[in-house]
Amino acid sequence: MTEHFDGEMALRMRTIKITISTALGLAFNCLIKRVFCCFVVLAVWMCLASPSGAQNIRIGDGGSRFADQALATFGLVAVPNETASALSLKKNGSDENAFFAGQFGGGFRVSPSIPIYLEGYLGFQRYDPLLIVERPTASQVAPVQWNGVSATGGVGYDFRLTDHWSFRPIANLSLGHIASDSSILAGLVSRRADDDLDFLVDGSMSTGGYGGSLLLNYEKKSRNGDIDVRIRHTHLELQSIFGDADLNAQATAVSTSLWTRARIPIGNWQMLGKPVRSVWEASITDYSGDQGKVLDIDWLARLGTGLELDTSGTKIGIVSRARAVVYYVFGEDYNGVALGLGVSF
Repeated sequence: MTEHFDGEMALRMRTIKITISTALGLAFNCLIKRVFCCFVVLAVWMCLASPSGAQNIRIGDGGSRFADQALATFGLVAVPNETASALSLKKNGSDENAFFAGQFGGGFRVSPSIPIYLEGYLGFQRYDPLLIVERPTASQVAPVQWNGVSATGGVGYDFRLTDHWSFRPIANLSLGHIASDSSILAGLVSRRADDDLDFLVDGSMSTGGYGGSLLLNYEKKSRNGDIDVRIRHTHLELQSIFGDADLNAQATAVSTSLWTRARIPIGNWQMLGKPVRSVWEASITDYSGDQGKVLDIDWLARLGTGLELDTSGTKIGIVSRARAVVYYVFGEDYNGVALGLGVSF
């Protein structure tokens, strides 16, 4: 009896190890597939999107630190966004001062039986403010370009509330890099010795961030269509790190968003032997952190529509659905367009 019991326990332990190994393997494979598809989507976005508008920054006594402001604009792409897309904004009535940002990525549960949630987002931005160098006699204007890339990851846990509702706390970490370039500005500020100004003139900064998110999620799937609703609040503390820690740049990125999406079959229309579904999305995001203050964006709303194809019957084995959505983005002082490309596995 003892030998039988020991053998049964050993078999159970081996089964548990195999189950965990299989789940981790599936999660790793899913992550690799998503990263591969994200790089394909990035190439398309960079070809299709075009930049426009933001605001000016002044160089004068009592002004904000420039490294802080660059880090604050970075918060727009470091914070995970459900409507990850390429975004081009223009301030109403202006065709100057470009701000272009893009983000792609997503999240998934490790498996239906394991409520661990993983997410990953890659972001990029270009911000071209005009810096006004204030002098006693006159002011001079110098163009500056800030380029940045970011990677933000998160680990969460799903608490099932009902059949359709779940609550998901997420811990987030972010890494990034910002480069600044202004050859014209170098001559205007050459007489001022300031590490912060050195960042503006052909400088760069490594960034890191930590924080978390609280997400309330609703999902309902049926033959008549799928409905998704998510309410998310994210708070990230960003700062300069590694060799750039002496800049002591700091910024707080905070956003609260409501996102909804409906995917509905379009009658009997089929492509690739599968039903074609229309996609309808609406969202609004409140930027209460430093990113909203520096870019002068209190909130942004998005309305989008597009199509979704079922590709499960094709040779694209890693993708079951593919969709394209065009958004109109608007706020109190901004308007623009965005393109979103998404896949499901």
